[in-house]
Amino acid sequence: MIGRMIDRVALTLLLTSGLYLFFLNAGFGIPISCALTLVCVALMRYLYRRRPGARRITASRAEAGLMSVSMMGEEEARDALRTLTGIDDAVFLIRHPEDVLTLNALYALWCGAGDGATVVVTCGVGDDAARFAKARKLTLIDRSALVRRIRQTGLFAGEEPSAPPVSQRLRRLWDGIRPRPRMIAYGLSLMGMYLATGRALCLICALGVMGVAGAKVLERMV
Repeated sequence: MIGRMIDRVALTLLLTSGLYLFFLNAGFGIPISCALTLVCVALMRYLYRRRPGARRITASRAEAGLMSVSMMGEEEARDALRTLTGIDDAVFLIRHPEDVLTLNALYALWCGAGDGATVVVTCGVGDDAARFAKARKLTLIDRSALVRRIRQTGLFAGEEPSAPPVSQRLRRLWDGIRPRPRMIAYGLSLMGMYLATGRALCLICALGVMGVAGAKVLERMV
């Protein structure tokens, strides 16, 4: 989920820069170009949120619903997951949503279920566990997939929780960022726009995206 948020931010920066350069090159001047860019981005956001089939359940409500499911009794939680996924013969593993499914835990499940099984787990999945699942043809339905399902169906959606402190939200955002090749591609695209136009905004955005990617790579290496 956090990864998709980073993608949206980077794409928004690219779109905003492109619109601003379009209006500026059309001869509207800096103030009018900024105003037109703001209006266009706000209009596109409005239309996107009200597009046909848009999900009305917020991510925070869906996460609260998944938390409530994970806090149920074992059998009750399994029944809830069967209802949510529509799968009866899966291997259900109830974990705290903030936990991570490790390779050892998945290996223990695989020993009993075998290749090709479907595993439904209420937490995230570690990278090594995801690679093992792919190698053994296991179908993983993890926290992110369950949250999407709750948002789509409205099943088990909880109440809107109170907003956590800003420092906690920033820490969770940082911890959820994973360095991906597309982040470098976004940074290089913004750098290319800076070299082509000389706009400082493009340079600042490019350095920001590539700096975050580099910091996360170094953090994993330590």
